[in-house]
Amino acid sequence: MFSSHPITLASSFFAALFYCFRIFGKRTVGIRILYMLPMMLCAVLINVLFHHDGMTVLWYFPTGNPLTLESLASAWISGLLLICVLAWFLAISHVITDEKLLYLFGRISPSVALILCMTMRLVPHFAQRCKTVADARRLLWKQEIHGVRGRIRFYASVLSGVITWSLEEAIDTADSMRCRGYGAGKRTSFFLYRFEKRDRNLLMLITVCALFMVTGMVCGVYEMRCYPMLSFVETTPLVVCMHLVSVLFFLLPFLLDVRDGARRFDTAA
Repeated sequence: MFSSHPITLASSFFAALFYCFRIFGKRTVGIRILYMLPMMLCAVLINVLFHHDGMTVLWYFPTGNPLTLESLASAWISGLLLICVLAWFLAISHVITDEKLLYLFGRISPSVALILCMTMRLVPHFAQRCKTVADARRLLWKQEIHGVRGRIRFYASVLSGVITWSLEEAIDTADSMRCRGYGAGKRTSFFLYRFEKRDRNLLMLITVCALFMVTGMVCGVYEMRCYPMLSFVETTPLVVCMHLVSVLFFLLPFLLDVRDGARRFDTAA
């Protein structure tokens, strides 16, 4: 999100893509990419139609506005940045579980940890319940959908049922928490994770990579200026080293998952 350099964005996207292939499989990731590509193309089209700055004119629209190389490059960078963010959030939604959020924020701020857990759980849980209610209405009541109005009525009734179901569960959960003494005294915590030596070493590696990348961002290594002309930072051994560090940083989740998978295989063998 803090870079506009095509090499950095491309390496970030492919690293996220490799990791998603690793944890979700080719079929699921392929379906998600089919949803991401139209969003990327839409962002590119909007940027090209409304931004006409730049000195290298490629073509003129019927309205007389120019299509410039600089605006086209800026549009593709914006689209690539969008799908990078979506790909990384797709991986984060699978990796960051409720237990991990509680481990990170439970002692610092239990209320914030609880809100984050409930927020992350809300959307997938709500979508699952919508599917359950819709399937039940189709199978039990033999309800058929005809036309646009029929679809609107059907899904409005499904949404009404799911909202009622969620509100009732929220009341039951609040009563259960109150009966168990939530918020009545000092809160104790139980965590499944321990901060071990390998965690410390990995944290040191991430810190070193982050320092390199922050230095690169301050020096403009990870930026590409689009206006008035395309320009990059001069390529030097230090710039190449910073790009390699960023690639290593992006590939860390994938490499760690591959290493853990190899260890589990060796243990099973």
